[in-house]
Amino acid sequence: MTIRNESRSNTLREENTREDEWTFEEPNALTIPDTVQAKFANDGMSLRWIRISIKGKEDSQNVGKKLQLGWTFVTPDEVPEMALTSFVREEGRYQGAVCRGDVALVKMPAHKVAKRRKHYENKVLILVCQFLTRVAL
Repeated sequence: MTIRNESRSNTLREENTREDEWTFEEPNALTIPDTVQAKFANDGMSLRWIRISIKGKEDSQNVGKKLQLGWTFVTPDEVPEMALTSFVREEGRYQGAVCRGDVALVKMPAHKVAKRRKHYENKVLILVCQFLTRVAL
């Protein structure tokens, strides 16, 4: 007959071990910090990234469209908290723009963004309704 003696500390240690509640999430380089978002929201502005280059060449067509819509580049003075995670273009067409890779941070009054979003939501709704009526026939 074999008697197995386990020390009390080993038994308690096994019962008290728990899995970490922490999970790994890969960081998203395009996430704008919540503090920055909140600061601009308080001023009635919305933020987003726009593509300024693609495959090493300037994407002036995309930038031109965004600027015509009312987006303006955010300056480093407006977002000092992003100085460590972003860089500022020192030369060229987009000099002074806060960038990450091939995108630049831009701002627009929030009411314009909301009206534009509402316009396209309505447009999609109309198209879906038209499609559904054609399918039903």
